[in-house]
Amino acid sequence: MAGRTEFMAGLFVGAALGAVLGLLLAPEPGTEVRRRLTEKGREAGERALESVKETAASLREAAEEWAETARGRWHEVTEEGQS
Repeated sequence: MAGRTEFMAGLFVGAALGAVLGLLLAPEPGTEVRRRLTEKGREAGERALESVKETAASLREAAEEWAETARGRWHEVTEEGQS
């Protein structure tokens, strides 16, 4: 799970840096560069938010599975203690 998160973070950072450098080095007027930077920044933010939502859903699912396992084990232990 941590490897996937680190990979996704690296992917987004690399994509953002590449987009910014590409825009800054392109021979365009300043207003066009700023407009494109704003647009790309917004798109990157939306992708980052989606990634955070997916990661949160994965973590929530893992936590629910862990809690269910813990509850099952707790019932086993308490039943053994009552025997």
